Amino acid sequence: MKIALVTMAALSGIATASVYVESDNAESLNINQATAGAPAAVATITLDLSGINTWDLFGDPDNLVMILDGGPFANELSRVIGVGWDVTIETFDGSWLSEATIAIENSDQSGSFFVGPGSGIDTSGIQSFSSGGLVDLVNEGLDFTLNEDGDFRIEFYETFDDNPDLVDAEFLAGSTLRIQYTIIPAPGSIALLGLGGLMSVRRRR
Repeated sequence: MKIALVTMAALSGIATASVYVESDNAESLNINQATAGAPAAVATITLDLSGINTWDLFGDPDNLVMILDGGPFANELSRVIGVGWDVTIETFDGSWLSEATIAIENSDQSGSFFVGPGSGIDTSGIQSFSSGGLVDLVNEGLDFTLNEDGDFRIEFYETFDDNPDLVDAEFLAGSTLRIQYTIIPAPGSIALLGLGGLMSVRRRR
């Protein structure tokens, strides 16, 4: 078990979030600084995946699971709106590149997005993959809401386990994962914004 730190930045300033690791394989964890999201009330977490391994099927206790707290948006409803990746994956002992997967979920696993960087590459070896920037989950209809605790659950796993209880793949140096999320305005705030817009229109008349 290991505690690491990740920093998250929002327009209002920088906050520090803790990461709790639920795995005996936490020695591979390496998390670097996160970067700021440009719009107000938007934050982007950037995780350095260098040295992280995928082991077994989803939910297996061998897998590395990270719990990230909500950082600047803790205790506020927020929505995951973008995910991006630039990774290099190496597989071992017959495992395929398509099988290394990252689950990004809310704390009770009722909302999720699954990243298979090598999807469709049913061969072994070493290969780099990029999303080419942030995938717009809202536009794709794949955005999901975090719970009120604001926590993320991130699990690294294999969709097919070629080597039970052994490492199937590794994210090599320079591999990163980015997650963008934004505060969901409370209903009262939305109503006030609407009234403000009406008032400004009337002033222009």
